[in-house]
Amino acid sequence: MITQGTDTHQYLNSPLRRGKILKAISRSAAVICRSGDLGRRLREAGAPPEKLRTVYNGVDLDIFQRRDRSAARAALGIAPDDAVLLFVGNLLPVKNPGMLVAALHQLNQARAIRGLRGAILNIIGTGPMERQLRHQAETLGLDGSIHFLGRQAPADVSQHMNAADVLCLASWNEGFPNVVLEAMACGLPVVSTDVGGIRERIDRPTRGLLVPAGEVPDFVAALNATLERGERVPQTEIPGDLSWAAAASAYADVLSPFGEGRKCHDPRG
Repeated sequence: MITQGTDTHQYLNSPLRRGKILKAISRSAAVICRSGDLGRRLREAGAPPEKLRTVYNGVDLDIFQRRDRSAARAALGIAPDDAVLLFVGNLLPVKNPGMLVAALHQLNQARAIRGLRGAILNIIGTGPMERQLRHQAETLGLDGSIHFLGRQAPADVSQHMNAADVLCLASWNEGFPNVVLEAMACGLPVVSTDVGGIRERIDRPTRGLLVPAGEVPDFVAALNATLERGERVPQTEIPGDLSWAAAASAYADVLSPFGEGRKCHDPRG
């Protein structure tokens, strides 16, 4: 079995689903958790700890890798001295993208007082909140500072990550978002709400900063600190186990005890 996020975050709150989840786990040889946080939640719900294994997703390192920032900006038409925030994800309430718009507004007000040009926010992704976000941006006078770029191919996402100054996530909850791993592979620092398993990788200031969910002033302060620092994640701070090969090896470690000679059992009964 694999737990991704919503199945643990939300379904455990339903007594009926909680019972079914725990029954399925009891019949499974092992449960792969996308983050240690998901494993913790299952343990607290009553799952046997010895069955829970944390295995992070991998990243295609042929696509997501550190590249020349100036070249990436030139290719995207971004000025060398622009302050660029990046969001990559679905525009859904759980991702709380409206907080990013509010944070940009406060950030740019503070930058204006200091005589600095306003930052821009590039949004990659689509979803049901897009119209609401466009209206929010227009109301706050940010329609020229926020660019809705829609869905992008992985290579284009990597290009934007290499051109940006910071990846921003304001989610209310997460399992472990792959976009954080992709940003790390590109050397892009992260400012995120402290939810799910994100702190398992963003565990030091050189990789990024975490703030409580929903706290716009704290988020703005973290953005400002990251922009002022103005540095990529040092190569020595990028984990060496981000590849899909590393993920496959971790899967093999979990599955190898249940290999030849073991009959597979359908946990559905």
